[in-house]
Amino acid sequence: MSIPTWQKPELPLIGARCARAIGALLACFILNHSGYAQVDQISPKSLPPKPLFATGSAASEAIDASALVWAGITSQLVVKYNQNALRAARAFAGVLWAMESAARATESEYPAKHASAELAAHSAAGEMVNHFYPLEPVNRWRAVAAGHANSAANRLTEAEQARAWEAGQRAAKSTITRLLAEGSDLPATTAEPPSREFAWHGAWPLVKVRALEPQAGGWPLWLASVSVAQRIPPAPVPGSLQHREAAKEVEQVAHSLTPAQRQIAQFWHLDQGSVTPAGVWLSRVGLLPLPAADAARDRLRLLAYTSVAMRDALVLAWQIKYRDWSERPISTIRRDQDPAFTPLLVTPPFPAYVSGHAAVSAAAAVTVACLVPVHAETAAQWAEEAALSRLFGGIHFRFDNDQGLALGRSVGADICVAAGATLPRSLAPQ
Repeated sequence: MSIPTWQKPELPLIGARCARAIGALLACFILNHSGYAQVDQISPKSLPPKPLFATGSAASEAIDASALVWAGITSQLVVKYNQNALRAARAFAGVLWAMESAARATESEYPAKHASAELAAHSAAGEMVNHFYPLEPVNRWRAVAAGHANSAANRLTEAEQARAWEAGQRAAKSTITRLLAEGSDLPATTAEPPSREFAWHGAWPLVKVRALEPQAGGWPLWLASVSVAQRIPPAPVPGSLQHREAAKEVEQVAHSLTPAQRQIAQFWHLDQGSVTPAGVWLSRVGLLPLPAADAARDRLRLLAYTSVAMRDALVLAWQIKYRDWSERPISTIRRDQDPAFTPLLVTPPFPAYVSGHAAVSAAAAVTVACLVPVHAETAAQWAEEAALSRLFGGIHFRFDNDQGLALGRSVGADICVAAGATLPRSLAPQ
C-alpha cells in the first residue's frame, strides 16, 4: 500500500479528551456512510473525573487518544458483527498489540518523536481492522487511519512520515501472519459431548445449540504459559459433596437475589451481540488516570498487554472447558433439586468449568496491578464482581468462578513477566 496523502480525505479527528470518554459512552463517535463524524457535544457527566496524575505532553496525549479511538472502533464492530467473546478478544488483542508493536518500533528509532509513534500506531490499526472485518467497505479503515494520522504527519518530515507509516504496516503484517499461522482465522468447528454420565449438554432454552468454539482451546498462546491450565484441578464430580453444596448455593442465591445483585448480574451479562467482557474491561481500563510524565504513551502499552492477557485467558479457559465438559447449574438443579428451576440469566451454550468471565477479569486485573499498581485494588474489585455476577445469574457454580479467577491470575502473572513489570508478591500464583 502506498503512503497516504495526509490531507486527503480530510476526516474529522477525535480529540484525546473525547477519546478518553469512550469508556463511558462505548465510543464518542458514530458511523455514517462517508466515515466517522464527531459527536457534537459530550455531556460533562459522561467524561472521566479530573485525572489524579499528569497525562503527559500534548503530543504524547495523541497516542493515548489513538489507543482509545481504535479500541472504540473495534468495540463497535464487535457489536455490529455479533461476535462472541473469543472472537472479540482476539480482535481487540490483534489491533492493540499491532499498535503497540508499531509504536515501540518507531520509538527505538526516534525516541523523542511521539508523532512517529502515533502515526505508526494508526497505520497498524487501520490495517488490522481491515483484516478482521473484511465485509467492511474496501480500504475504509486505511482511510480512517490516514485521516487520524493527519495531525502526527504535520509534525514530521516526508521521510519520517514514510518510515513511520511503513513501520505500522510491518507491525500489522507481522501480527496478521501470526493470526493466519495459528489457525484462529478459521471457522469454528463442532464437537460432541462425551457419552459419560453428567457431561455437559445444551441447557434450556438453548438445548439444541452446539457447543461454542470447541477448537479455541487449541489456539496458540501469545504470552501466557501452557502450564497455567495444567495447574487447574479437574471440575468437581456431580454427586460429590462439593458439587451438591455448590448446586444448593446456586439455587438459594437465585431465590434471594437483592436488587443490587440483579444489577451486577445484568451489567456483566455480556454475551454475543454486546461489546463482550473484553470490551468492558478495555473501556474501564482506558479511563484510569495514569501516573508518570509519559502517561499517555503508557495507555497504549497498558491496553495492549491487557487485551493479550484477556485473549490468552479465554483460550486457556476454553481448553479447560472442553477438557472437563462440566455441566451447568441448571442441569444439576433440575435433575436433583427443582425441575422448574430457571436462572436469572440464559445459560450459555458451552461447558461451565471454568468461568470465562472470571478468567478474563482476573487476567486483566493482575495486568493492571503490575503496570499501574495504584489501581490494583480497584481492578481486583472489578474482577471479583465480574466472577460473582455469574453466580448471581445462576449460570455458574462458585467453584467455576474461583478456579476461573485462579486461572486468570496466573495468566496475568505471565503477562507481567512478558511486560517486564514487577509482580506484587500478593498476586503471585499459589
